[in-house]
Amino acid sequence: MNGEYRVQVAESVMVRGNHVRGELPIIGIGCPFNPNPSANPGGLKKGGYILKKIHILTITLLLLVSFVASSSVAFAAFGDVALSLGSRGADVKVLQQKLNTLGYWCTADGIFGSYTQKLVIKFQTNQGISPTGTVGKITSARLIALTTSTSTPTPTPVPVPAPDSKGTAIISTAQQLLGVPYVWGGSSTSGFDCSGFTSYVMSKNGISIPRTAALQFAAGTPVDKANLKIGDSVFFTTYTAGASHTGFYMGDGNFIHASSAAGKVTISSLNSTYYSAHYIGARRYL
Repeated sequence: MNGEYRVQVAESVMVRGNHVRGELPIIGIGCPFNPNPSANPGGLKKGGYILKKIHILTITLLLLVSFVASSSVAFAAFGDVALSLGSRGADVKVLQQKLNTLGYWCTADGIFGSYTQKLVIKFQTNQGISPTGTVGKITSARLIALTTSTSTPTPTPVPVPAPDSKGTAIISTAQQLLGVPYVWGGSSTSGFDCSGFTSYVMSKNGISIPRTAALQFAAGTPVDKANLKIGDSVFFTTYTAGASHTGFYMGDGNFIHASSAAGKVTISSLNSTYYSAHYIGARRYL
């Protein structure tokens, strides 16, 4: 059988009324194989033709699948996804290019490092946006507006309320403490717990509030989540019932707090699974 793999389907095949014995079909091809080429040369030609067609079709399908797969890997448009410290990719590179265009010089390497974060904070401060260091919808929209030139009139952008100056000052003070270690009962720059952090920052801005999260929650003016302003205190129920964790709202859905989980003063999203589930309210002392 010359080393070829064949499956005998029938003892014999009837061809045009003649009983031709010993013919075996080639696997996957719907035509018989005759070990005597001179007896059925057309069958061999037909089989070879079909094999060639199948080979071409297979290659075409593989190329099509490869094209579709590669085309399906798409990047979100700039501004669709929030960017922050540690982000990487094409959107970060677009961000850095826009910052360069506006005179905030940095290497457009697609890596959102600490230097890029500093430039973002500087841009946000100059534009009257909450200086969170995170590029959310408000910041990205402003970057796009300032770096997009067109000969046709552009729609008037939706006005963004200027942040309260006192609230901005509170966030500015809080950001200077990023990375300070978390220490249970701490209320100094050597270490903070959550309420020690908020009371310390408030005192630096001339505002006196109670020491514990529960007492801070009991004071101040209640604020709906939809009406949060920069500098408002946000509260969560964590290890015990009632207000047991707190931080400052920064805008763009973020807040800054002394986190026991992170082990330091850090920035988190109110929309994260954990904090959105444990959020219980906000207070305004300004």
